[in-house]
Amino acid sequence: MPENTISLQRWARISLFNLALVALLGTLMRYKIAFSLPWIDQKHLLHAHSHFAFAGWVSLALSAAMIATLPPEFSGNKFYKRLLWLFNLTAYGMLVSFAFQGYGAVSIPFATLSLLLGFVFAARFAQDLRRSAPHPAKPWFYAALLFQVLSTLGTASLVQMMASGHMDQHRYLASLYWYLHFQYNGWFLFGCIGLLLHHLHQKLGDFRMPRYAFWLFALSVIPAYGLSVLWADLPVFLYAVVVVAALAQTTAWVLLAWRLRRPVIRLTVAGSMERNLMVYVGVAFAIKSLLQLFSVIPHMSKLAFGFRPVVIAYLHLSLLAVTSVFLIGYFYLKGLVAHTSGTRKALVVFLVAVFLNELALGVQGMASFVYFPVPYINEILLGIAALLLLSALGIVLGRRAPDERRLCNE
Repeated sequence: MPENTISLQRWARISLFNLALVALLGTLMRYKIAFSLPWIDQKHLLHAHSHFAFAGWVSLALSAAMIATLPPEFSGNKFYKRLLWLFNLTAYGMLVSFAFQGYGAVSIPFATLSLLLGFVFAARFAQDLRRSAPHPAKPWFYAALLFQVLSTLGTASLVQMMASGHMDQHRYLASLYWYLHFQYNGWFLFGCIGLLLHHLHQKLGDFRMPRYAFWLFALSVIPAYGLSVLWADLPVFLYAVVVVAALAQTTAWVLLAWRLRRPVIRLTVAGSMERNLMVYVGVAFAIKSLLQLFSVIPHMSKLAFGFRPVVIAYLHLSLLAVTSVFLIGYFYLKGLVAHTSGTRKALVVFLVAVFLNELALGVQGMASFVYFPVPYINEILLGIAALLLLSALGIVLGRRAPDERRLCNE
């Protein structure tokens, strides 16, 4: 097996283990809400959870998978191996330091180093991508790198405010949502679509993707940031631009899903785990797009941003149901996750837990509109978090069958 594939197998395991750690932090936070853990600072744990989810799970998995799409003379370079280890080291540094001190003298340097490593990765990967043979994923990867770099402006603003101690609530929210928007709708989204297009191009030599779908997505990402700051009472002309951007993104998703349906069907068997995972992601992203489109209604936007459970539900929809399930599905599709009955059961439990998490948060959010407390909701969410943790452990600890191990070593 080529060296870059073996490397991806290793990093798939590491990043999936990091996903299990993210689930563990989420379970601890849910336990502290439902019961008592006085020795844990909830805000510090939240910072550790979010930073490690982005750096130690999604960005690490996405970077490793993108590197593996490069020709072996580039992907096998020691530079990338060292860079991935540094990525992982800084992610663990943020995990520990944020958990104990929040934003402080140790965590801020780790966060800064993580940003700098992202710049280094973007520059080097773009250079090697330019020297690679043409394929449909190229523009998506370039855009993913661009939006990754753009997202860091929000982080830099947050770090500067935390370090100086001068907090402005509006600037804080604008910076936070800038970072989240260009991570979720830029770096994560374009990177994941690029991985899928590259895989389809590998397996189906005749596969092509119309450029208009890419340009609809790409050109609407920056103005779509306005969807995250509608609470700021934008001028009418800016609001109109945001509405057009939301419509463009929804249209782009419909076109992309329609174009991908046949290739995905050709490469997967009806009822197979691979197809189920891809359909799950597609439905989740369709729901996300519709919610994003509805958020242009001013009243709906104020309700959504005014209630924390709704915000958390939307963020988890993007991070878990779309991005995380896609990356797990991609690793499964590439044979990097064990195709055993135990692993398939763990995957099913994970998918069910993600759905239940969104359902519970959605019910909690809708009940909060009328100020109705849902009985035992914190205990229910704790149980769901525990399911996510156990299923994530089941995925990462799943053992390969003997014939799978033999094929991987050939």
